[in-house]
Amino acid sequence: MICPDERAFLSRVRGARAIANRERLTREPEYYSRLGMPLDELVHDSESSPTREAALNLNTACAPPDFPHRPIRSDFSFHNPVISRRILDPLESDDPRVAAEGVEVARWFLRNVDVPRGKSDDPGVGRQIKSAIDSAKGKHALT
Repeated sequence: MICPDERAFLSRVRGARAIANRERLTREPEYYSRLGMPLDELVHDSESSPTREAALNLNTACAPPDFPHRPIRSDFSFHNPVISRRILDPLESDDPRVAAEGVEVARWFLRNVDVPRGKSDDPGVGRQIKSAIDSAKGKHALT
């Protein structure tokens, strides 16, 4: 939470104690109060803008419930340069040690990250990575 724990919610009942953010969120995990931060403005803005789209698309923790999320295109790895640099490039390496490490990183990634599945005519990022793992294993006789 971006609000410091020391900041308190003042009591509306005379004589009642104020409570800290941590206590309030422990009792009411869905509680949300605007803090006057730029993200607050984007979340509560009614007009769509490129900045709002970039900040809230697929950001289910911050986006309002009625925000129309657009799926990420996944037909080519260059749409995800980090995936390309950190997963696909090592799997294509000629160095067996780099490829072996790439296989482990790719397996971890597929187990722990929810990647788009793709459509029948679009293999999706997950299938691209699985194919690259198979290629690296075959090329370097890895298990």
